[in-house]
Amino acid sequence: LRSKAKEIDGLNNVIKQKLASYRQANSQDQIDLVVTYLKKKAIIKQDNKAIYYSPFDNIKGNSSKVSQDDNKNSKDSATTYQRAIAQLKSRPAGTRPSKKSSLTNYLKSHLRNEDSKTIDKLVKQMVSNKIIVISNTNKLIYKI
Repeated sequence: LRSKAKEIDGLNNVIKQKLASYRQANSQDQIDLVVTYLKKKAIIKQDNKAIYYSPFDNIKGNSSKVSQDDNKNSKDSATTYQRAIAQLKSRPAGTRPSKKSSLTNYLKSHLRNEDSKTIDKLVKQMVSNKIIVISNTNKLIYKI
């Protein structure tokens, strides 16, 4: 679910890879079982090929969300920062991005709904909070 695949084909691929990594049967029947389970538990919704994840704010046609977005910007940035830190903490120390540019690309790929400016702000906030230290050669040292 962390990958937040946008289409059913992508979700199927993620499930297949995860099943294989746990040495489970990863046939199409098994994948369909997992997708059905996620739908029954209201974790995902499917609209044709598009996949939406709970709390389902991003479903098209939800006009009330547009007016609420301005009020949530400050909460979203804190939440995005916390998600970014959690992403980095979840990786073993040796596999974390080693350069600033790698970190930026890593965060862009894992925080898919965020734009480049937000990602840059996150990196600057991590530096100011001393979560990471950037050396003269743009190498990163993590303090998490």
